[in-house]
Amino acid sequence: MNYSTHPQKGVLNRPSIHPVILNWNSVQGLYLKGKRNIRQRTPSDRSENLIAALGKIRNYFPALTGLSMLMYR
Repeated sequence: MNYSTHPQKGVLNRPSIHPVILNWNSVQGLYLKGKRNIRQRTPSDRSENLIAALGKIRNYFPALTGLSMLMYR
């Protein structure tokens, strides 16, 4: 390792903040909301978003596994 006192040494040449543009009503958005509800243990709407995601794409594997985990519990 070499130490340098130059302030620009080691500065990344890439953006450190990326824009997050996510449609929360898309399949991925509904799945992420469902997973968040599972982690937060909200009793009323645990499976609603996962079922809505499966309503858009019937074989969306992450939503299927999340819903099967809820049914198993």
